[in-house]
Formats: sequence, C-alpha cells, structure tokens
Amino acid sequence: MLDVYTEEFPPYQVRLSPKNITGISTTLVKGLLDEVNIPYKIHVLPWYRSYHNAVKEKNALLYSVARTKEREDMFEWIMPLCDINVSFFWKKDNNKISISSVKDAKKYVVSVASGQPSELYLKKHGFSTDDNLVILASHEQGLGLLSKGRVDVIFAADLFIKNLTQEEFFNKLKLESFTIKALSKKLYLAANKSSDPNLIQSLKRTVKLQMNKSKKDKVCSDISDS
Repeated sequence: MLDVYTEEFPPYQVRLSPKNITGISTTLVKGLLDEVNIPYKIHVLPWYRSYHNAVKEKNALLYSVARTKEREDMFEWIMPLCDINVSFFWKKDNNKISISSVKDAKKYVVSVASGQPSELYLKKHGFSTDDNLVILASHEQGLGLLSKGRVDVIFAADLFIKNLTQEEFFNKLKLESFTIKALSKKLYLAANKSSDPNLIQSLKRTVKLQMNKSKKDKVCSDISDS
C-alpha cells in the first residue's frame, strides 16, 4: 500500500469525508495512480505532518507541494499539477491599508500559514514574529483573525482564499490583494528521495507516456476561471 500525504487545501485538496478526498490536484494524482494500478491510501493531515512523513518515509508521496530551490534535492518530482499564486489580502473597507510592494506590507501585521514557502519568503524579507508576523496552523485561522481585525493582512494562495470567501462564514468579506510574482509556482506530486527506483520510474514513465496534458490543463483552468 502506497502512502500518499497531503493537507486539506481547497480547491486543490478537499476532504468531503475521511474516505472521500477530492479537489483539482487530487483528481490528477488519483488519475496517475489508478493508471499505474498501485494500491494507495491518501492521508489528509496538517501540512507540517504530511511534509515530515513524506521526507522520512520511503516510498511516500506528497502533494500539492511547491517546487522551490530549497526543496529541489529533497524529493523526486513526479508530476506537475496546477499553478499557484500567492498574494497579500486585506479588507477592502480598510482605507488605512495600501500595499503595492513587500516593503509596504511590512508596515502591517501579516498572518501566514506555518511550513509554507510563503512563511520563508516573509522571514527572508525581514518580517518577524516579534514585530509584524503571525504564524498560524492554517489560512482559515488567518482569515478569521482578519475578519475580526486582529491581523491587518493575510499572505496566502489566491485560489484558496477565493474558495474560503465563497463559504457562508466568510462570504461577506470583501478583499483587496497584491500578488507576489516571485511565489507564483507550479504545484507537484513528489516522492520521498529514497523511494524504490522501480516505483519512481513507473510513475514518471506513466506521466510521460500516458497522462493527457490537455486534460490536466482543463482541470486546472476550470477551477481558475470559475
């Protein structure tokens, strides 16, 4: 049984029930694994646990993980999934906030989810938990604090925030945003670096020979345009 780790990250990964995991990235990952005909189980955990397990466990898979310079040598990169854009978000009716650069954002208290490239990016650009940075377990927490005025700005993935603001609890929250192009990445399905070479070859061969790229692009664009 192949262990596949992920987090709940709508619309990329959506947990409808413990045994019913869907979402745009999940659709692509399931399509690949079903094609290879390998028994697998998807574990939906907090990101830091999924990431830790995938790094430590041989033959473990992880998605949706951004392919960054820091992570390049940590995994076998199996399949590109969908794109991700990351932005600063703040309440539209807050006239005291104006952001058109990272420097502007440093004037405000910003929340970010733990263990993400966005957290590392902010720290590299001088954000500090002693001053203007709040690190949380999830973006849902950040959006909740933003709605209550306890943080000024959240730094998060565009599609994820779009998805959250369509839910009943946040649907009255109107936001402005500024996108950080340096964090626009492709999300991937990745494998533990020490995985069985035959497994890696089988997965990569199937991606190369059998995955329908136009279908993948359609899955991603259908959500992006909705």
